[in-house]
Amino acid sequence: MSVLQTDRTTRDAVHAFISAWNSHSPAAVRDVFTADGRLCDPTNPSWIAGAEIEASVQRVLDRYRDVAFTVISVTDSGADRVAFEWRMDATSVAPDGRRAPITVEGCDVCRVRDGKIAELRGYFDRATIMAQLQAAGAA
Repeated sequence: MSVLQTDRTTRDAVHAFISAWNSHSPAAVRDVFTADGRLCDPTNPSWIAGAEIEASVQRVLDRYRDVAFTVISVTDSGADRVAFEWRMDATSVAPDGRRAPITVEGCDVCRVRDGKIAELRGYFDRATIMAQLQAAGAA
């Protein structure tokens, strides 16, 4: 199924998630999940939910400035499953004030219910982030 044929609620959930991140609001990110929604990714290898999602987002925003996510592609699998590729551009600020731009690409696989994310599994390479920070002398 093409991106244009993706079920409206799954596409809306993806774009709501990206928009929430781009608003730099941990509460907004949490709000795109169902009440029992949960996520796991390389920085949260065990499932987290609720306030833990907000805390995880806040840690990212504290470490990286100017976080901006872009959706690269969206693919669905039925009315409740969607996967999307994304790119995050941000600036890391070291304790000594040095700034280092970083770019990370990843993929999230989601189960959507009633237009909200019920489950999100995120995939990206943490080593890519470290390599960019080391190259900039900010690791």
